[in-house]
Amino acid sequence: MTKLKSTDDARQWFRDNDIRTVRLQTSNPDGQVHGKYMLVENFLSSLPEGSTIGDTLFSIDVSGHTPLSWAVGNWRGNDADIAMEPDLSTLTVDPYMEGLASVVCYFRQTNGEDCPVCPRTLLRRQMDRLDAMGYETVVAVELEATAFCESFDEAEEKGFRDLTPLDGPKTRQSPIFNRRRFTDYVSGVAGRLQALGIPCDGFFREMGAGQFEVNVKPTDAMKAADDAMRMRMACREVADDLDRSLTFMPVCGDDMFVAGMHVNVSLRSKGKNTFYDERSPNKQSAVMRSFLGGVMQTLQGA
Repeated sequence: MTKLKSTDDARQWFRDNDIRTVRLQTSNPDGQVHGKYMLVENFLSSLPEGSTIGDTLFSIDVSGHTPLSWAVGNWRGNDADIAMEPDLSTLTVDPYMEGLASVVCYFRQTNGEDCPVCPRTLLRRQMDRLDAMGYETVVAVELEATAFCESFDEAEEKGFRDLTPLDGPKTRQSPIFNRRRFTDYVSGVAGRLQALGIPCDGFFREMGAGQFEVNVKPTDAMKAADDAMRMRMACREVADDLDRSLTFMPVCGDDMFVAGMHVNVSLRSKGKNTFYDERSPNKQSAVMRSFLGGVMQTLQGA
């Protein structure tokens, strides 16, 4: 995390780190990462509002196609632009290529108003509401994925069928024993996350063939969400660098083990875990029960 407050601060940071290109990143409501690359001077001239991008990115499905007759709401107009407003506190040197930095953005309407379907804006509102009630979020993410020997191009040519798990075709009983190609891959991801400043707690081999899990240390909800987005990018980029492929699909074959992402959430107040109550028979506080009740009530809408 940087502590840049102005365009001049950012300009000096770029000079100090020999940055030539900036990658703007954010996710749409479906969790897909979108953005653009900008030369440093063009990026600086766009601050603080940021650059624009076509709002059709809100409709792109997992296959990369845009369905016909999509609509987010009356606010969008026809083929509208949407602004990507950088959060300079997320600016970091990006190891994907030399001279690259990346920054996480908010979606804004071009008139400066909030974009009602921006995931980051919605999360910030919830965090502000919790803050007004005296709570702060504590979130730890466990990301699971399945890696394959084939490159992304080879996997597409095969119709994403009959792929070879990176550590062999069978589920292994000994999670610590892996094929060298599998260990090389997860080690590459670990190094990429460390360079991005993501506090990786560790990797381990999951139950399914080719499946692994990466755990990240607890942080606030916004940092956890940003880190999860960047982790997914890093996992894909390292796979591509090594001519491998991977998927975050929960189930990618009839004989494949189920994968997912665990999001561990709790609330703190004055430095104490508000979900724990020593006096309760099951140690669950009233705050925890109310929190879970809210999650259950709104889960269908999510």
